[in-house]
Amino acid sequence: MISHIQNSMVIIPTWLLLRFYPNRSRFSCSAPYQQKKLKEAIQHFKKAIEINPHFSYAHRNLGFALLRLGKADHNFQGNVWNQVCDFSNRDFRPRKGSRLIDTGAIIPRITDGYLGKAPDIGAYEYGDKNYWIPGYQTKKASKPIPANGAKNAKIDSDLIWLGGYKATLHDVYFGTDFNAVAKANHDSKEYKGRQANNIFNPGELEKGKTYYWRVDAIGKTGKVVTGDVWQFIANPISQSQVEAKQKAKSETKHEHQAKELIVLANRAFRRGGYDNYKECVELCRKVLQDYLDTRYANHARRLLRRIPSRYRQDFKITKKEMGR
Repeated sequence: MISHIQNSMVIIPTWLLLRFYPNRSRFSCSAPYQQKKLKEAIQHFKKAIEINPHFSYAHRNLGFALLRLGKADHNFQGNVWNQVCDFSNRDFRPRKGSRLIDTGAIIPRITDGYLGKAPDIGAYEYGDKNYWIPGYQTKKASKPIPANGAKNAKIDSDLIWLGGYKATLHDVYFGTDFNAVAKANHDSKEYKGRQANNIFNPGELEKGKTYYWRVDAIGKTGKVVTGDVWQFIANPISQSQVEAKQKAKSETKHEHQAKELIVLANRAFRRGGYDNYKECVELCRKVLQDYLDTRYANHARRLLRRIPSRYRQDFKITKKEMGR
């Protein structure tokens, strides 16, 4: 798999990041062959910045991870689905009050253009007027969010799309009747306006109701490319039911993520020495912070109790952290 840099011909081999950064919390790169490949990926990223310093946050984060070889900070540990607008419908913007907001690192030329006090963690900024969608652009608007045919769109969903190829503006049509939306023009009540960005707020939707929408692309010459009619059903069940269902699905993964951290912490503890003990403490604290509801929290406490007493003061390990 390769990751294309937006608006340039340079590519970053994403598999390199996945291979050398498998747990997204630390790098593992010791063999000469691995080091050579990782250096190659870093050079790809540096070249991409020189050609286009304004590519998407998603690719900046990828390159940032490569350039920060051996260090991991400003990451999010825990379930992401309840931190973004609508995980199941691919709206990955931070929701209001999300822990992802303003908790990223400020890195010159990498995170320039962020909103708020600091960059948000992830590919998207809270409050941004545009939403980056990867993929091939056709003459028509495409890749709707909520997805065409979705049956679980949230009642406060925004309508988002990938703009038509070389289109500068888009006309938005929205309503509850398929034929009316399909035949609508500027004089129709379904016409909601012309805009340059790719996010439209239709207002609060009625639970269980089917909605239809269409986006026409307008090029520089004024030529209009009529879009397809998309449809979705506003969330037919309560938000609490949806969140309960998503939480149940994520519990197994939640446990697995906590276990991975404890495995890494045990390895660091067995190696011994100041730096390894420090790494062990940091991993245990992540478990206690983000996975306190799992059985691995007790594992973390036991490991912290086993840290030699001469290091506990240096690392400021508290009695509460050790479960005493």
